[in-house]
Amino acid sequence: MAEVRDWMKLNGESVIGANPVPESAEANVPVTTRGNIWYLHAVAGTKEAIIVKPGIPVQSILSAKNLRTGESVPFDWKEGVLTVNIPAPASGKAHDVIAVTLNPGK
Repeated sequence: MAEVRDWMKLNGESVIGANPVPESAEANVPVTTRGNIWYLHAVAGTKEAIIVKPGIPVQSILSAKNLRTGESVPFDWKEGVLTVNIPAPASGKAHDVIAVTLNPGK
């Protein structure tokens, strides 16, 4: 339970009060949302990169950061597809969550 408590302190915003993605969205990991912030859950078994097609109009990606570390995470936004390079997981830690801020434009 201590591990869950510690994970929730850092990543709780990605779960409590969060919403699902639009039905038209596609992703290779679980994703939750809160307004223009999408939370990409790099669960066990996720390898190489996270791929997300938002399925809604998005002009650009403003930022991507690891909620556990607060550090920026490299990403690529091309032709409506977001690719996020997964940071190396911390040994013995629960999955990481990448908070991505979308710019929906006009």
